[in-house]
Amino acid sequence: MNHPLRHTRSTPLIPVAPRSRPLPRRAVLGGVAAAGLAAALPLPLAAPASAAPRSGAFRFDLPAPTGPYPVGTTHLHLVDHARTERWTEEPNRPRELMVSVWYPARAGADAPRAPYVTPGLAAVFDAYGETQLGLPSSALNWADIGTHATAGPPVAPSARPRPVVLYTPGFQSSRDTDTVVIAELASHGFVVVSVDHTYEAMAVEFPDGRLHTISPLLTELPDAEMVRAALSTRTADLRFVVDQVTELARGRNPDAAGRPLPRGLARAVDPHRIGGYGHSIGPSGLFDAMLADRRIRAGALQDGPLVQGGGRPTAAAQAGLRQPFLLMCGMFGESAGEPFHHRSPLAVGLAALWENSPGWKRDLWSKGAGHLSYTDFMHVLPVLDREFGVRDEAMGQIGSLDPAGFVATRRAYLTAFFTRHLLRRPQPLLDAPSPRYPYVRFID
Repeated sequence: MNHPLRHTRSTPLIPVAPRSRPLPRRAVLGGVAAAGLAAALPLPLAAPASAAPRSGAFRFDLPAPTGPYPVGTTHLHLVDHARTERWTEEPNRPRELMVSVWYPARAGADAPRAPYVTPGLAAVFDAYGETQLGLPSSALNWADIGTHATAGPPVAPSARPRPVVLYTPGFQSSRDTDTVVIAELASHGFVVVSVDHTYEAMAVEFPDGRLHTISPLLTELPDAEMVRAALSTRTADLRFVVDQVTELARGRNPDAAGRPLPRGLARAVDPHRIGGYGHSIGPSGLFDAMLADRRIRAGALQDGPLVQGGGRPTAAAQAGLRQPFLLMCGMFGESAGEPFHHRSPLAVGLAALWENSPGWKRDLWSKGAGHLSYTDFMHVLPVLDREFGVRDEAMGQIGSLDPAGFVATRRAYLTAFFTRHLLRRPQPLLDAPSPRYPYVRFID
């Protein structure tokens, strides 16, 4: 079976508007691209800002979080007035971001269910389902996927401020597409801030109804320049978000319009205990931010190559990190038959980071894991396949592992990693293989 992403700019998998196209595989991964480790299936690059999500009878839930806390979430509109937006033709517009804050909520609080995505993004997901997954029209309302979270309840009381974890998604993805892990971390007491990188995310909906999709000003750059530009923007985005976490810790509301925060959220975060994780190109920006900003004290990589244009390792990989990091990767290649870890011949970014970093590090490899195994799609695609049938090309992106088992594996290791390095609690799970999680192999 041909790999679903073995395409170039001239052969996108979906019809795209003039001057728009999905990010080429070689641009994300440089020299690794030909081996088949790539970004997720290309997503629709445009949707009408006024489009309403389609209502469908079929609905389902993500796996329930396992921690002791209920989960709450809210959205913040952040504006960085120190940066001018590069990826729009509107002059002198500041850089704008949307983030979601997920947190342990007070038990018994009365609050509405939190949707999986915003209405405008649901319309984009709907188009994605039809064009890429082969779903029938109006198959489901993506916003109605059950998240096991509520919108805006009070924060659970705590004797001290809570540690913070940033989440940065892959290119053409969304801050919502790893809710299975984000909600899990929140249920264990972490505050998680998931970040959309505007104009390279699949779509970002702002409170005033604007829906910004991928910018051709970025994607029409030469490949190497495009990747460097994306990484530079992502790194600055994450450092700005850390600034806003610090403002929140001081009791200030960083939302651009001053919309009310959930009760207790101000001062509930600890700016001295911040970590982060990301998927695909996400960790490249995260680790570069860690290199420049020691306020980010720990980082985890989910199936990302750590290379920039031309296949060269990223700045963080070349310089090495002092902070602890966790690598979790699966398979690459035309038939997803080759391992991807720091000892793999083509994993030049991972190898450089490993060699150049003197501190705590782990490399956990999972044979049979696909690129989308490290996102919600590990659960979502099998559910949709049973109900409607999903194209083989899409199903191939989640590999061959048991979905429930691998979701549990990712949840366990990421929770253990941040518990160890942000809460300073010993985690034997990170010291040796566990029979409870047979999909993980420690790579020395």
